[in-house]
Amino acid sequence: MGTEAIRASLETKLDQMQPPLPTAWENTDFKTEDGSAWQEVWLMLARPENPTFGDDFYRQRGYLQVNLKYPLNTGPADAQLRANFLRDTFKRGLSLTTAGITTTVEETPEIGRGSNEGDRYVVPVFIRFYANVQP
Repeated sequence: MGTEAIRASLETKLDQMQPPLPTAWENTDFKTEDGSAWQEVWLMLARPENPTFGDDFYRQRGYLQVNLKYPLNTGPADAQLRANFLRDTFKRGLSLTTAGITTTVEETPEIGRGSNEGDRYVVPVFIRFYANVQP
C-alpha cells in the first residue's frame, strides 16, 4: 500500500491545482487539443531505504516528475509561470497523508531546462519526496 498511497497523495494535490491543466496520467488514454497546454506526470521511485532491522519499516524516496508541455513559438513565459506555480504548491516541507502514510516534499521543487520536443516546448519539474512506510 505504500507506493499507492504516495502516488495518491501527490497526484491528488496536483489535480487540485487551480486553474487546472489537462493531465496525461501514467498508463491512461490522453488526447490533446491542438494549441493547448498540458502536462504529463511520472512517479519515479528510488531504492527503498531500510534504516531499521527486525521490522517491515522502510523509507521510500523518489520524485514526481511533471513535464509541462506548451505550444512551440509562444515563448517560455507561460511554461515558466506554471513551473513556478508548481514550486509554490509543493513547497518544501509540505506533508500529504493518504491511507495512514505521510508523504513529505523533501526539497524545493527543481525546475529543469526547457527543450523543444515535436510541436511542444517542454519544461520538467521535479518534486522530490520521502515517505516513512510501516505496513
